[in-house]
Formats: sequence, structure tokens, C-alpha cells
Amino acid sequence: VAAGRRGDSSHRSCSAVTLTWACASVLVTLSTLLLLLTFRPQDDASWLDTFGPSLAFIPGISLRAETRNHPHPPDLSNEQRPKEKFDAFRHDPSNTSNTIQKYAAVDAKGVLNIHVVPHTHDDVGWKKTVEQYFYGWNMSIDLRGHVQSIITTSLESVLQNPARTFTYVESKFFSMWWNLASDAQKRSMHYVIDGSKQWTFVNGGWSMHDEACTHYMGMIDQTTTGHSFLQRHLGVIPKVAWQLDPFGHSATQASLMTHKMGMNAIYFGRLDYEDLELRKNEQRCEGLWNPTTPGNTTVDPTIFFGLTGSYSGNYGPPGFKDFMFDELYCKKWGVTPLTLLNETELHNKLEYFLELMAKQASQTKTQDILLTMGTDFTFRQAESYFSNLDLLIHTIMLGQEWSLWNMTRIFEGLDIHRVNIFYSNPVYYTMRKYQQTKQAAAVEKWQQTQPAETSDAETSRQTATSLWTTKVDDFFPYSDRPHGFWSGFYTSRSAFKRFERVASGFLQAARQLDLLFDTKESVYDAESHPFYELEDALGVVQHHDSITGTGKEHVARDYSRRVQAGIDKATPHVLSIILNQMFPNRTLKSAIDLQNSGLQERLEETLQYCPLLLNESICEAATNTVFEGGKENMYVVVYNPLYQQSLQPRTWVVRVPVSMPGIYSVERVDDDIILSRDQTGNNKQLVHARVVNARNDNYTTHENNTIWQVEFLAGPLLPLGAVTYRVALQQPLGETESLNEDDEILPNNFIEISESTLSVSNGLGMIASFDRSTGEMDRVLSQTKIFGGAYSDEVDLRLELQWGYYTPFNSEHDTIPGDDYGQSSGAYVFRPSMPNQPLNVLPTCKSGKDSTRFVPTPLGLEVHTFYGHDDECWVHQIVRVTQDQPWIEVEYTVGPVPIKDGRGKEVVSRFLTPDIANNGVFFTDSNARAFLKRQRDYRPSWNLTTVHEPIAGNYYPVTAAIFLQDENTSFAVLTDRARGGSSIVDGTLEVKVQRRTLVDDRHGVGEPLNETVGGMTPYPPFGDATRMGRGVIVSGVHRLMVGGGNTGAQLARSAMDGIFAQPLIFVGSAPSDLNHTTVRDTTLEDEEVTTFQPSFTVLSDSPKLPPNIFLVTLMRLYDFQKPNSNNQSSSASGSQSLLLIRLGHQYNVGEDNDNVLSTPVEINLQTMLDPDLYKVLSVTEKTLSGNQNWTDFVATKYNWTDPILERASSFYPSEWIDSADGVTVTLKPLDIRTFHVW
Repeated sequence: VAAGRRGDSSHRSCSAVTLTWACASVLVTLSTLLLLLTFRPQDDASWLDTFGPSLAFIPGISLRAETRNHPHPPDLSNEQRPKEKFDAFRHDPSNTSNTIQKYAAVDAKGVLNIHVVPHTHDDVGWKKTVEQYFYGWNMSIDLRGHVQSIITTSLESVLQNPARTFTYVESKFFSMWWNLASDAQKRSMHYVIDGSKQWTFVNGGWSMHDEACTHYMGMIDQTTTGHSFLQRHLGVIPKVAWQLDPFGHSATQASLMTHKMGMNAIYFGRLDYEDLELRKNEQRCEGLWNPTTPGNTTVDPTIFFGLTGSYSGNYGPPGFKDFMFDELYCKKWGVTPLTLLNETELHNKLEYFLELMAKQASQTKTQDILLTMGTDFTFRQAESYFSNLDLLIHTIMLGQEWSLWNMTRIFEGLDIHRVNIFYSNPVYYTMRKYQQTKQAAAVEKWQQTQPAETSDAETSRQTATSLWTTKVDDFFPYSDRPHGFWSGFYTSRSAFKRFERVASGFLQAARQLDLLFDTKESVYDAESHPFYELEDALGVVQHHDSITGTGKEHVARDYSRRVQAGIDKATPHVLSIILNQMFPNRTLKSAIDLQNSGLQERLEETLQYCPLLLNESICEAATNTVFEGGKENMYVVVYNPLYQQSLQPRTWVVRVPVSMPGIYSVERVDDDIILSRDQTGNNKQLVHARVVNARNDNYTTHENNTIWQVEFLAGPLLPLGAVTYRVALQQPLGETESLNEDDEILPNNFIEISESTLSVSNGLGMIASFDRSTGEMDRVLSQTKIFGGAYSDEVDLRLELQWGYYTPFNSEHDTIPGDDYGQSSGAYVFRPSMPNQPLNVLPTCKSGKDSTRFVPTPLGLEVHTFYGHDDECWVHQIVRVTQDQPWIEVEYTVGPVPIKDGRGKEVVSRFLTPDIANNGVFFTDSNARAFLKRQRDYRPSWNLTTVHEPIAGNYYPVTAAIFLQDENTSFAVLTDRARGGSSIVDGTLEVKVQRRTLVDDRHGVGEPLNETVGGMTPYPPFGDATRMGRGVIVSGVHRLMVGGGNTGAQLARSAMDGIFAQPLIFVGSAPSDLNHTTVRDTTLEDEEVTTFQPSFTVLSDSPKLPPNIFLVTLMRLYDFQKPNSNNQSSSASGSQSLLLIRLGHQYNVGEDNDNVLSTPVEINLQTMLDPDLYKVLSVTEKTLSGNQNWTDFVATKYNWTDPILERASSFYPSEWIDSADGVTVTLKPLDIRTFHVW
């Protein structure tokens, strides 16, 4: 039992030797004491040192005190040595009382309050999958995990001592624990949350989301999933954001994900090492953060931010290893816990601890500091950890009474003579910081009333304006060392980033369609609804080791599996709703009923959701359609999730695979027009089946692959509505007849041909010109009409597209003088082999006959170009100019990225615009919300004197768009997924699209970013983790827009919503003799039959939202049902559900040159909804996740910039009003507001 000889630390167990008694009976107490006495070592001092902390948990011996009345020390002479004082202290029977408390800060001059915050950071997948971490499986990869044990043992430990606290974050893991917990455990959890206030949830999202690669839709959804779970089961509303581990921090995180979520502060660990050092030197490790443009909100959005990890750039204990008490980490690092130290060792260790406290106190302001005691997956054996914390707090508090440490020396220059250390949580700590901010503001206000010459110098130092500085930008890029910029993960695992974006868009559209669900068919709650599995999966993959691409290979595949399983679970529900709308019960002639019933039965069998992800062309419902001999027709249902007015009705290019070449007819099926199979006219498009990218093995290796594709323009699309198209084979062709690449290009209304140039128009004022000999684009003429504005003056922009790569730094090959660490490029880090490495520009190469092909299409022109080398062409670019599309589309297929030279590659698409004088300035979006100004080799927060990595250090996250502009011209690139991008050279933009590295970057994941189609062999000891198969191939789309001077944001804004909210495509087939029939205004009483309704809308008769307002979320909340006694709604259930509606203003102040789209907008919620479908009874504004009333948050919100101002409702006027015609709400620029609507 004794942990070896005293002083012989090499033989000591890392475990804290503690015993816990569950029974409070005297018999158990005495028996336990007898056991300890029987097995004690001969050295009594050693016995007390080892087992003393355990006495705290014997009933009747408490380490918690209600007051600070410390016992008087024995009469010791001043000549006694510190060790003798310490010995007397350790043998004092009263040394376990009146020392350990929680939430016990004091306001006394010279006292430093130390908030001890026990916590664990539990990655929702990283080296292991979610389940492997939760249950503790797969220990050969990572010994850490056992989250189930972390939560269980932490709950048991805080129950044993009411002074202890615990802070938890990840709701996904907690939900797994909750669903397995016993009733007794659930009651205990309720008690420590609501009763003893020992357990605190911070952040509360399903995961701790990334802040670089996440779209704001995903951030909101995952936080809402977590907050909703906590509110449903525990009644918990998180009050503090806790983003410890993400690799940089976004402006959206501050403005939306903290302030609009109803939280007053955010705490995080990681920021650039230079920024961190400067902040420590200037006492700015805590401060205020407000990146919101002034005037965008009535309620001040300023929040408090604090750095964790004792300002060491992480989120662990002070000194990290020195005061880490988790057994696993102790064993790994050979650290002896406090409970196993002898008196001298403990005295010295705690003196070092106090020195660390002095250092931390000197790096911020006010008399309170926060200690994050824990790190990744700590507290698996919580009692061991807590016993060390108990001893730490107990000894520090009582040891000061005995003057065991020279506090004057330790805290020299800080005016601190005593520390007050106690258990705490981030919410209490934030409250303390706000109290001190109020005090400083009160002093400042008092000073303003005093004559200048009488102001006290010491007092004037503590004013509200000098107490905190306010940050107005973001914390990107993040670097932890001179050559270690974490800007690679912006692009890592490119295909998965697209998959997440598609799934998120599908979920938003599916929620809209769910409003049409007949609730009489089935009764759901939030966690039994068919969408919940997808909400769960998307919540998980927002995690900062998932969407970032920084998890291990098998974990990345598990993330994809989760998302696909979620889509598969949700799709039948969506298909059922669509079919119910297409075939409603009507009163028609029975002959028509028989015909349409057959069509209904066939579509019920075949209709399928086809996301058409570019990385695959597989849509079995399409490729299985038997066109040959006119046997079957294909039906394509296109659902438009956008709900906006526009100058041009929305159209979308739909591309679906078909099984054979030929000329196909595509016709829109309208409710009031009967179109037969052989009818011709304006409603029918005759199109050739075209060859898709047959070079991509992602297509050709699938058993249902096809190289043929039908392309047609769908539109006008109904807002929040579906339209149906029928595709029929008109004329089969041989393969050579249908290869459009050999078709002669003839001038027409959209194409002009000169001797050297081919120019094609999109019909909306944009003309792209191509060199006929090379196929390279050389210029764009644009006279584009932006929503709400007039046509601009014509812009003539020289524009060239290039492909190239940076060779990543590989420590096995590359060295740089003075770089001892040898940071390699990997999943996290981007680092070229040389700091100023020029881009390796790929030449065009021969593929078949030519490197470039001009391909006419029914909708415009495509220009195909291949890049690489003659023996290996691995980039295929398709530039499309399409009628009625406001952009130039650049589709690319990259891969497999060659590694025969033994080097990886960072693949870049570069756009040369030499006419734009951007002078090092470019703009990137923040999670698809605000655009931030970026300047090469510059940081707004500090003076960047040395640029160690001029390429990697100037890369920024691009979630949706990046643009250049000057006084004359603007050029924007819109992406279909998260990317990294920059302007390394004036007049250029570059976007990284794919990465392949061959060495690990040594930041934890433990493997190179080398994706292959076959995955990997098992990890050691079961295999050698060998990559299998060829490298992956990825495809994607960039959309290019050109406009007048200083209109870059306006250009991007006009298309960003549509790119996210892309139409959903559903495909089915039916025999051609089951031609549909639709009839208008025909009835036959008492005869219920089925008709075919090929078009329908969710909100049919309501006015659409203006073009600067986006319907972020429209969903039914199944946990709430309210009888509709006063409303004769057409809702099939006879009652109407609670709706959650989020509306977003999509323009910032100054982004619209005509000052039309950047102004506040009033929206009437009743007229926005279809009155026949939904009668608004009441409206309540909520915080962004919907977990609390907005007015309740505002009433208690911390007003950091003017804390002594009375927080009365009159100061925060309501921005919505009840009116006779419904409820009118006002949205200010770039704001998102959330409502519960009955």
C-alpha cells in the first residue's frame, strides 16, 4: 500500500494512493482506519503524507469549510527551519478543515483569487472513432479515452466532496453516457447541476466545432443539437463558450456563436505564438472581443475572452506536465503526483506552483486568474486526480498561515501577499471578471467628476478603458513556432469537406419539406425523428478534428459513414413527403386515376435522392432507367430550398447520368399543361447525351458507372418548391455520333468566333474570351446587374487560369539553417519546402489528340484542358459559360496526385488578374458570414516584423469566397467547400484544392495526409499501417465573378446563398405507357381518386423574402405541440407544431454601392408563411440555438463596454412588434435572428 520508500521516487506508482468510503457508518470508518494502521510504513510521517488526503472522504472528516476561520498555528519559534514548520503542519490533526471551498473569491487588497477548474477535453473522434473513445476501445492506437468512465467517476468524486467542481463540454459524449446511465446516476447528475452546483456545462455543442472550415450553418446546427439535448434532459443553458482546442478563432465565433448564442464570454487556448508572447508582456491575455461592424445590432455584442492553460498556448495545468495529475499522463511523463511526495518535495513543488501563479497574474489584469486543471481525456480515474487537487488547495491555503513560503519574494512587484485558491468554474470566473470591470468603470466615472490635478495615479490605472483592450479581427492564421503555420488543414481531406457541405444543405431542405408532413401518420419527438441521425452525424463532423481533415484515416472513414447513414435514414421520410405531394387525394375521373396510380406505384419503387457529388456519377435510379426502345422514361424532381426574390428567376443546370448515348427530350411537367411523350414545342428541350469525365476512376470502377450524361437547364424554379421534368430517349446514337467534343462550333446568339478568339456570353452581361489555339481564357467583359443595383459600367479584365503545386517541406529531405525543429507539412501544417518557393506551374499536356477541347453544349460552351506532364496528366479543368448563370464555372478533377518522385504536393488553382492593383490586400469570408480584410505580411493585432513563412503565413481560411478589388475592378472566387486561399503576388488569387503529404507533421495525428482509395492496413501491432491502392481523385467547382470597382463583397454575396442551398435532385423511372395526366378544375363528387401534381411548394401563396434576406432555418420542433383551437388551419394534424425560423441578413454595412442591400429590412412573419398552411398565433424571439428567450438573455447580459449602465428593457428596445397583420421583425446588416413561432 505504501508507495515505496520515502524519497525513492523512481519506485513510486503514479497512482495517488487514496481510498474512498461509500458508507458513512462509524463501523466502516473505524475499520478503514484500522486497515490503514495495519499496513502503514514504519515512518509515521510518510504514512500521513501518503494517506492524509484520503481522510477527507471518511464521513465526518471534511475538507470543505463554510468560512475562512483557519486554526491558530502552534507556538513555533521564528528560528525553526521551514521543513520543521512543515512537519508540524503535516501532523496537526486540524489540517484538513476550513481549507477547501468552491466559488469563494474575496475582494481584499493584496489577495490573488485562484480559480481551479477541473475539466476534460474529449475529442469527438481523432486518433480513434467516437465509440472507441467513449468505451475505451482500440487501446493499441491511443491509451486515452474511456469517456464513459470519465463522466461516471467524475460524478462520483464530486458527490463525495461538495466543494469539488467539474466542467464538461461535449454533449455528444454526454448523450451517450446519459442514454446508458441508471436512474440513480441521472438523479445524481441532476443534483450536482441544480442542487450543489458542482457540475457545469460550457459551450454545450454536440462537439467543439472548428472555426476555420465550418460553414455558419453547420456551426449553428451542431450547437443547437447539443443545447437542445441539454435543455430537454437537464434544463441546462450554457452561459460561456469554451473553444479550447480549435486551431485559430473566427470573427463569427465571437459575434454569432458566443454573443447570439446567449453567452457572455469565450475561453480558448490556441493563438499565434508571437501574438501570445506580446499579450503576456502587455498584460493582455484577457480582454474584450467585438468584430461586429458598428451599427449592425442594437444590443452591444462585445464579449470577454480569456486564454487558458495559464497562458501557455494550450488548455492544460500550469507548467502542464508539472501539475498534471491524471495517472496515464503521469506514467507517460514520469511525473510523481503530489500525494506521493515527501514533505520537502511537496514544499518545493508548491513553491514552484506559487511562482507559476505569480507569473500568470503578471500577464493579465485584476486579482483573479483561472487554472484549467485537465487536458485531453483526463479524469478517467477522477478520484486520483481530485485527491491531488484537494491536497494542492488544502496545503496552499493552510500553509500560508504557517508562512511556509516567502510570498513577498514570490510575488515581487505584484502587490500580492496572499493567494486564495478554491474550486471554481468558467461561469463563476466570468462573473468575477465582470464585477471587476464594473468596479473599474465606476472608478473611471468618479474620476471624470474630479479635478484633473486631484486624480489618484494608482486609481486612474484601473479604469474601464485601460483595463481591457478590444480585439476587432480574428485569430487566423495560427502558428505555434516560426515555421509552423497551421494553414494546411484549411484544405485537408478535400472530398470530405464537400460531402459535409452537401449533407448540410440536404438537411436544411429536408427540414423545409418536413412542414408538409402529415403528423397524423406518425408521432415523433426530437430524438426519434428520421432526421436526428443526420443531425447527430453533422454535429459530430463539425468537430475540430473532423471537418478539418486532421483525424486518422480510419476515423475519417467513420465520419463519412456516419453522414451517409444519416442521409440514408432521412431520405425515405423526404421521399414520402414528396410522393404525398405529387399524388394527393383528389376527386377526378377514375380512368385518369388508374393511369396516375400506376405512375405513383412505379415512382414509389424507383424515386431516389441523387446528390451527384462530382466525385461519383452514380445515381442508380437514373442509370437503371431502360431507355432503349422507348421502354421507360426518367422523372427528375428538382426542389429549390431558396426562398428569395430575385431579378432573374432561379435556374439551375441539372446533370444526370444515363445508360446510353442518344438525343433525349427533356420537358417540364406542369400542373395545368398536359404534355404527351411525343409532343414538341417550347416546353421541350432536345439535348444530346454527353460524355462525362471518363478519365476519373471514381466513375469507371463502380458497377453502375456510365460515361453518358444528360444536361438541361431547370427553371424557373419555385421558391421552396419542387418541379418535375421528364426525360425520354428520342433517338439512339452510336457512341461516335454522340461525342460532342468533335462537333463543329458555330456562331450563334451566344458565341462569337474570330480568327484567334472564341467568345461566349452567359446572356446576363458577361462574355468570356478564349484563345482558339491554346484554349486558355484570356479576358472577361462584364456588365453585370447585381441584385438591387443598376448595370455597372463595362469591365474588361484580363484573366488567366493556372494550375500548379508547392512541394511540401519534408524533414527527411529538407533543411533550413536555424530551423532545429524541422517542421514538416502534414494534416495540420502547410509549409513549402522553401519559404519563398515559387509555385510549380503545371503545363498543359496531351490527352488523346489535344490538351484542350472546345465542347459545345445545349446551354453554352465548355473548354476542357488537361495539365500535368505528357506521361501523367492528372488535372482536368472544364471551364463553362452557361446561359442564365451569373458566373463562369470552373470544374476540376485532380488526381491521383503523383508521388513517384518521393515528394508530396500541395495543389493550387491560381487566377491571374494583372489589371487589379490590390497592393497586397485581399478579402476572405469568416464562416460564410463577414468578409475580413487580409493584407499580406501583416497582422492587425501586432507588428509582424519577421515573416518566416511568406507563403504559408499568408494563407487564410476560405469557407465560401475570396476576392480582390481595386477602384476599377473586382474579381471573386466562390468555392463549394472549405479551402485555404491567399494573394501571394499582387494581381493574383490562389486557392488550394488538394493535398498529399508523405510524412507526419508531428502534431498528434501520427500519420501522413496520404489518402488512398483502399485505405490502410491495420495499425501496429496488428499491421504496419500501409496505404493501399492509388491516391484519391477529387473533383470540385469554383465559380468566378467579375464586376466593377470595390464590389467584391457584393458580387460574392449575390451567389453565396445559392451555392450553399443548391437544389435537391430526385430521380425515378416509369414505363413510358404510364404517361402522366393532369387536369385542372375538374371534380367528381363522392369519388376519391389520385391525380398527379408535378409541382408544389412548401409556402405556396406567401410573398418571398427580399434578395438580401436568407431563410437560414425553417423547421418543425416535434417536442412541442400546441392545440390550434383558435385557428382553422389546413394542417392535416388539426393542430400546428411549433416552428423554428431563423432569418439572416446577408449583407454587411457598406457592401452594397447603391446602399439598398446593406440597410435594415422589415419582414412580416405571418405573410412570409402561407396563411392557409400556418396561422401565426404567437412569436417569441430566441437566442441563436433556441434554448432561451432573447429578452431573458438581454436582461442579464454582461455589458462589458459600459458595465455601470442600467440594463433596463428600455435600453434594449425590442426589434420586433406585434402588428395587426402579423409580426414584423427588423433585421440589421449581417444579423441572424431566431424565432419560435406558434
